Amino acid sequence: EIADLAVGHIPEPDPFPPFWGQLARTGLALIAVENGDVSAATEQYDYLKERPLAMTPLNMVCSYRTLGLLAHTMGNMDQAAVHFEEAMAYCRHVAFRPELAWACYDYADMLNNRDAGGDRPAAIALLDESLAISSELGMRPLMERVLARKLEIQGVASADIRTSIDHVSSAVQT
Repeated sequence: EIADLAVGHIPEPDPFPPFWGQLARTGLALIAVENGDVSAATEQYDYLKERPLAMTPLNMVCSYRTLGLLAHTMGNMDQAAVHFEEAMAYCRHVAFRPELAWACYDYADMLNNRDAGGDRPAAIALLDESLAISSELGMRPLMERVLARKLEIQGVASADIRTSIDHVSSAVQT
């Protein structure tokens, strides 16, 4: 909320040089995604898709991943898939593994939501890749998200795991 209020609305024509405008719009885009704001996501998507930068300066967010997140928020799953594929290809090309791990996670999340034929195994494979990278790089918050999402996709509720562990533990103690 505070970030959204601080940034407010960027007037048209965009008064910022491309570098700063891209940075500001990426921030607004990520706020729209976090809030699930389809209208704001659409506005930022329309702006960012016309001004592609592979990597947003300073914050090191892959613009293709941002477009994928926005398209997912807007409900355009097929276009989101295209952008996530672009993000992963770019991140692999430049060996930017932290952003690749996030792109894999976000793509898997989109596939899980789309739930078309073949999406579930693809999502699990992407989560495996994200987990391997995030584990190697020590990206603990992402590791936790990936594990939770993977369990969800596999139909294992986290409460079931704790219940099972508690049940086994109490059985062993008696």
